[in-house]
Amino acid sequence: MTPRGPSEMADLRRRSPLEHRALDLARIAAITAGAVQVSEMSLLSQINIRTADPVLLGLPTSPNTWENARNADALWLGPNEWLVVSAAVAESYADWERAGSVVDVSASRAVLEVSGQGARDLLAKGCALDLHPSKWTSGACAQTMLAKAPVILQQRSKTTRIFVRPSFADYLVEWFLAAST
Repeated sequence: MTPRGPSEMADLRRRSPLEHRALDLARIAAITAGAVQVSEMSLLSQINIRTADPVLLGLPTSPNTWENARNADALWLGPNEWLVVSAAVAESYADWERAGSVVDVSASRAVLEVSGQGARDLLAKGCALDLHPSKWTSGACAQTMLAKAPVILQQRSKTTRIFVRPSFADYLVEWFLAAST
């Protein structure tokens, strides 16, 4: 096996597990007459942070919330665990040097973004969370199941991001296609 340089490793880590499903994702909008759009958010860096002092790092302390911290979205996953997501390269660990643990997990989840007037209704078909706009608002996130797949949901102002393991990503696209009809 040939050793790889840092740029080659970054390219491998950032390869999309759903690039072959782009037409299927576009079909969802056609099936729903534009009420739901699903797209892949490729090339997002994901860093798992563990720390005993989230305030020092500017991380959210309220359960199941996310905030913008250091030009990245910091999602609360547990009492001492956060997922930090950004478009920047994950190698910039220096921003998080005071954390107890900083791990690049960019390759561990595909990211889908769901939007449109029918998005919440479609997601509710496969999720036990109360996704009503009065309960599930911008700034909310949760680890849950969507169509029997373990996911992290992140509610943004007009979209919902879904973080799913690559091994479940194809299954989730198939579920979206079936649930859209």
